[in-house]
Amino acid sequence: MHSNANAIDSTGCGLGSMAWKGQSGIIPQVAAMLTNSTFLNTIGVTLGTSGCDPNGRVTGGTGKLVLAFIENNMETFFGVTFLASEYKTTDGGRMDSIGIDENHCPVIFEYKRSMKENVINQGLFYLNWLLDHKDSFKVLVIEKLGLKEADKIDWTMPRVVCIAGDFTKYDESAIKQMNRNVSLIRYKKFGNDLLMF
Repeated sequence: MHSNANAIDSTGCGLGSMAWKGQSGIIPQVAAMLTNSTFLNTIGVTLGTSGCDPNGRVTGGTGKLVLAFIENNMETFFGVTFLASEYKTTDGGRMDSIGIDENHCPVIFEYKRSMKENVINQGLFYLNWLLDHKDSFKVLVIEKLGLKEADKIDWTMPRVVCIAGDFTKYDESAIKQMNRNVSLIRYKKFGNDLLMF
């Protein structure tokens, strides 16, 4: 995100985004993110007047504010340095988000709204692509973090983080059988006021 983006356009919805709405610059953006993330130590989403519609979908701005909020807070929530959004693969696909963790391992994030969407298979497909295209990832790290960081890339434990409304018992069982580092992160809507991971 550019530092001159309005706070509401990159921080999701919640009390902080509404309090700092319309203000540009890095300070209002950080203040909005901190306010949104500190209430009840969750990602709080107050519906109606806080940038969400009655169904809990984020409205306004880019249309992908939840994705942007997670990307802006990857380091805090997942220990991952964000590198790119909608990272294109050579076969026409796009990884939702990609980063590198504190152990210098690549991390792919895939987001889906419901358990009917095949987020795990998609994440594994992108992981296989990434393992076959290590040079492409190294170039990305060089562009974003420099050659020194790119030389530290560790391919022993690349990871896929799947974020969805829910997963089936079959999904949970399947990842236990895989020889891959896959995390399933659920987001849930509670009542009319709160969205939590």
